Amino acid sequence: MCSCRLNVLKTVCFVLFSTFFEIGQFTLMDSKDGGRFEPILRQCSLRLTDAEVMVSYEGRALIMDKEIALPHASKLNFRCSEVGMFKFVGQKTITCSDGHWSSTFPRCVATTLQQNFSVQAPPTINYNVISGDADVSETGDVVIIPNSIVHLDCLFQREHGSPEWAWSSTQRQYPCGWSLSSDERNWKYRLSIYYAKEEDSGFYSCSTPMGESNNITVVVKDVECPPIQSVDRHRVMAVEGNKMHSKAHFACVEGYRLKGSKDITCTASGKWSDDPPTCQLIQCPPLTPNAPHLKLSTHNRTYGERVTFSCPTRYRLVGVTSLQCLKNESWSDDPPICEAISCVAPLPPPNGRVFESGRYLAGDTVTYTCLTGFILVGESVAVCNDVGEWSQPPPTCRPVCEFPGEPVNGYILPTKFHYDINEIVLVLCNKGYRRLGFMKLRCTPTGLWSNPLPHCRPYNR
Repeated sequence: MCSCRLNVLKTVCFVLFSTFFEIGQFTLMDSKDGGRFEPILRQCSLRLTDAEVMVSYEGRALIMDKEIALPHASKLNFRCSEVGMFKFVGQKTITCSDGHWSSTFPRCVATTLQQNFSVQAPPTINYNVISGDADVSETGDVVIIPNSIVHLDCLFQREHGSPEWAWSSTQRQYPCGWSLSSDERNWKYRLSIYYAKEEDSGFYSCSTPMGESNNITVVVKDVECPPIQSVDRHRVMAVEGNKMHSKAHFACVEGYRLKGSKDITCTASGKWSDDPPTCQLIQCPPLTPNAPHLKLSTHNRTYGERVTFSCPTRYRLVGVTSLQCLKNESWSDDPPICEAISCVAPLPPPNGRVFESGRYLAGDTVTYTCLTGFILVGESVAVCNDVGEWSQPPPTCRPVCEFPGEPVNGYILPTKFHYDINEIVLVLCNKGYRRLGFMKLRCTPTGLWSNPLPHCRPYNR
């Protein structure tokens, strides 16, 4: 029973899965449209292997250094890198339709000039503007402005016979023949268009006696690019005009940088070679110093701004005191750090001790003491100041003798807490008492008295 149900479920899933791929991929649209499905149309892959084929998309030339993907309905225009120098074979315009291109990619065939004037190669066609102006459009058409004089030269060796020119225009005939120049008349078979008019537009084809041919398309028209409408109050613009080959030059005011092309040209296709650039505010990267205590005078990071730094009490600045934002969007130096101010660990004086907390930062204190038999000379307390130095030099411990005490019924002269080395004291007894022992005691270098303290006894004893 279970096995049967499982097989039925597999069959249903297989049918649904197959139906999905037969119909194609769909996506559910917004519920406002009644929940209808719309197809997801696939992209087309583009990778060219012919280095002489140029491709443009939406009026911009594509750099074909790797494979790219373009959306459905994308339209590409093709031409050879040098019109007439190569023979274009294929469609000039190809469209993407749900993952497939409408035609195979075109190719550019080398002509006589690259093939050492081989009679088996298509002839090279050169165009030479004598007066007026001409250029090549993104589809490979030679666009000529009206009233121009243009020579079309078919390159073929005269010794193998004369080529033949043909054209699509029916309005007039064009003079043809070998060039009159002595150094060109054996390899340039020329067609001349004098004072070109719109009716001269069309195909011009040159065929050799061997049946090889090449052609170019000529379009005679006044080319005008649209006015540049883009407005940027931080940008300065100088436009030479809007005719073919006219240029527009751009610059930014101080503190802004140009993003895009600084010069654009009106092309033969009636489009500017690029979009007008924009002016972006010059800004340096945000300052994120590692020192948590570092204080900034401002967080403004625009071009020319100067930021100064400071540290709180008990810290000192290590590095530059200020930075400036440069035109290349970088700071003039690395940011400084705040380093905790500290003093050198104190050493106990000979015959003494030092009491400290284990820290030697600004504001911390240390206390010095001396061992028994020594007296402190200097300050007993020192403070680490804001420049990393102790407020007092280390004291010294000088050896002394302690007060020896007074005998009963007697006294000492002089009476002090400490006595210097070699200092002598006198031991005297009160009236009616006599001394048993030495009257003079001397403080020895060991910090001990030279003799024990004497006693005072009554005379009647």
